[in-house]
Amino acid sequence: MDCFAVAVCEGLTLKEEKYKLSWIVSFSFGFFQGLMFITGYFLGFSIIRFLDDFSRIIAFFVLLIVGVKMIIDSRKEEKVCITKNLRLLLLLSVVTSFDALGVGFGISLLKTNIFINGIIIFLTTFLISFLGVIIGEKAKIFSKNAEIIGGIILILIGIKILLFQ
Repeated sequence: MDCFAVAVCEGLTLKEEKYKLSWIVSFSFGFFQGLMFITGYFLGFSIIRFLDDFSRIIAFFVLLIVGVKMIIDSRKEEKVCITKNLRLLLLLSVVTSFDALGVGFGISLLKTNIFINGIIIFLTTFLISFLGVIIGEKAKIFSKNAEIIGGIILILIGIKILLFQ
């Protein structure tokens, strides 16, 4: 759901190349969800438990900073999409996939094909993110303050991660 919300926020700020950028956002989110899931499978419980405490804090601050930046940038004439900044897109992709790390470990306790599950997670996240960008792009006609709303959503996702994951 975090990827979907971030994708909607990105859709709210897109101006041109919306379909090309939808593919980029979706691939990035899907790739990192699948990769973190498979990584979690192979890492083991002690490392996951250690990283879990820090991942919540890191995710919170990254989303807070990006959200505040979106709100501040909303008042500027020239808008910058997240997808125009590859580092920021990759950072958001990693941050929104921290929970997949823990899920991957949990799945390691079952006898299942991790790579098939990883591909399923990639495809599901890809589709959800793609739809999120398109929905966000269509929804921006309803709001002149789309970037402010997007920034607030990112901050709220960060708070949710910090408090409830």
